[in-house]
Amino acid sequence: MRISTNQIYDTGIQGMMRNQARLDKLQNQISSDTKILTAADDPVGAAQVLAVSQSLAVEEQYQTNQSSAKSQLSLVDAQLTSLTAAMQTVRDNIVKAGNPTYTAADRESVAKDLESNLAEILGIANTDNGTGDYLFSGYQGGTRPFAADGLAAKSPATESSIAYSGDAGQRTVQVSSSRQMAVSVAGSDVFMNGKNGNGTFVATTGGNDVGVTASTGNTGTVTQSSWSLNRTQWDAALANTVPPVAALPLSVHFIDPANYEIIDSAGNTTGSTPYTSGAAIALSVNGVNYGAQITLSGTPVAGDSFAIKPGINQGTGVIDMGSVLDTQKWSAAVNNALAGKPVEIRFSANATTGKMEYSIYDPVGGATAAQAFTTGQAISLKTAGGVDFGSQVVVTGTPKVGDSFTVTPSTSQSVFQTVQNLIGILRSPVGTTYSSTQLANDLAGQLSNLDQAMSQVSDVLSTVGANERELVALDSTSSDLVIQYKATISDIQGLDYNKTYSDYTRQQVNLEAAQKSFVKIAGLSLFDYI
Repeated sequence: MRISTNQIYDTGIQGMMRNQARLDKLQNQISSDTKILTAADDPVGAAQVLAVSQSLAVEEQYQTNQSSAKSQLSLVDAQLTSLTAAMQTVRDNIVKAGNPTYTAADRESVAKDLESNLAEILGIANTDNGTGDYLFSGYQGGTRPFAADGLAAKSPATESSIAYSGDAGQRTVQVSSSRQMAVSVAGSDVFMNGKNGNGTFVATTGGNDVGVTASTGNTGTVTQSSWSLNRTQWDAALANTVPPVAALPLSVHFIDPANYEIIDSAGNTTGSTPYTSGAAIALSVNGVNYGAQITLSGTPVAGDSFAIKPGINQGTGVIDMGSVLDTQKWSAAVNNALAGKPVEIRFSANATTGKMEYSIYDPVGGATAAQAFTTGQAISLKTAGGVDFGSQVVVTGTPKVGDSFTVTPSTSQSVFQTVQNLIGILRSPVGTTYSSTQLANDLAGQLSNLDQAMSQVSDVLSTVGANERELVALDSTSSDLVIQYKATISDIQGLDYNKTYSDYTRQQVNLEAAQKSFVKIAGLSLFDYI
């Protein structure tokens, strides 16, 4: 068989190229630390590596998400801890302000401290995460959650001047295949939705007699000289739900020195009525007869006015926050005909002995039979209509005839409103229109509100802490999975270095042998044998 020179060259080059390709492949396997360079090297192994690599990438992303969630929750945790400390400072100030030896100047000093506390709490509420997203704005990360019209003190039971602009959402991060974790807290849950009172109902002073308060802008000489009240008619007027209905407070407004009008809170008016100093003024407007009258004496100036609403208690009785003994009875009671209506504890004197008694009054069933009052003894909330609220309150001190306390279902009250209420209470002049007992009752009521707000923050902080603990466990699980996935990939495509280096050395020898043999064969010539 004759072999041409071209065939000799082609065969030699192809052999060297094959050996070179095998050597290059081994070199690439060593340099890349893998035996599967292409799917053709091991189709089954390549598919397995692809699947496991995808799982590895997902798990590593979960680790990144967990780290981000941990950082955000740590910031929320720190701010909630600071908030708890600030609220505890407010609580300490309330207890301090209840000292009966405190003067108006002392209370003013505490009020200024509370203003600083309020500003601190507002600052915490508007904390961001350093990248422009607010911690307590819900889904509205870029929206400043709380805005203040001003930090002026608010009187008790008025709306707070600080409004919430966020929503009730919680921003979440996917931290595992089956877990989305909240990394933010809605400001409404922390600052706005705490229940007042004991969380179920609010026990407050109900008042005694008719309270008449002169407007701070009055310039005339008119003062209140006397009042009278038909309690039955007053109760009937306030309990009526068919128009026309009562609309307290009322206002006696002087149109000019000789004429006045009575205006209710709905804007209804009696129209111009002649004024005579020392003459009784019957409280009747818009067809509602309140069964009360006041006597004003002196010379008014046009624009002078007097606000009329139930007056403060006159005794030294102080009511506690109360307690619910049977939640089922309470739920049944507040969902019957008395839903949303107040229940009152009214004090009177026994006609024979003169000793203090109390009765439970509701606007549907009226008053219960009078029972002897003992300071510090629990008073069960059971009405004349047979409604048992499954609850009780304790009144200490010595109430006076006509004093009353009111129990109503709890509503949401923001921590801002609570602090603002406290500022307003501390700045109320203690005297005949606002007694030291009323101050004690109001402070105790707001202290209960603050305790509920602190409990709300504590619940949120517990949830954040639980999430942080869960992240620690998830991080451990993810780390184990990452190690396992990497080990699996290594098992599938990892090099056997002993075999690979042996193959590499052998392939080098083969290549060198092919190169040398080609040189010798290519150098053969017939002329060498002639």
